Amino acid sequence: MNKTVRLTLVVSLILNVLLAGVLLGALPSRWSRESFHRHRLEAAAERLPEPARSRFRVRIEEVRAQAQPLRDEMERARSEALRAFSAEPFDPVVFDRQVRRISELRLKLSAHLTAGMKQLAGELPPEQRQALAEALTRPDR
Repeated sequence: MNKTVRLTLVVSLILNVLLAGVLLGALPSRWSRESFHRHRLEAAAERLPEPARSRFRVRIEEVRAQAQPLRDEMERARSEALRAFSAEPFDPVVFDRQVRRISELRLKLSAHLTAGMKQLAGELPPEQRQALAEALTRPDR
């Protein structure tokens, strides 16, 4: 085996190990982040009187259900980006395209969630919106 092939193999192996470590290391934080957000939304719902609490929960579940296709598409784009990243030979154009697609989907998801919150805000009186805003305020780091 010549020196170039050996070096390429070693670099590829190191990158694959690093990528696997990053992906596996991020899984627990993603799960805990999801449960953290659900907990915050539930705590926010508890601050509302009963009819508004039920509407809030229903609206949040509707928004989540409507956003699921975007989340699924983001997951497919991530898989494609990882496939492009590990492909031999590496094609930066394909990789960049998938990364751009992920960014576009994140923007769409954010816009969708914002629209859902805006619609919910229109249904609540000011004091209930204030209670929700306080419950959803991020704690200082």
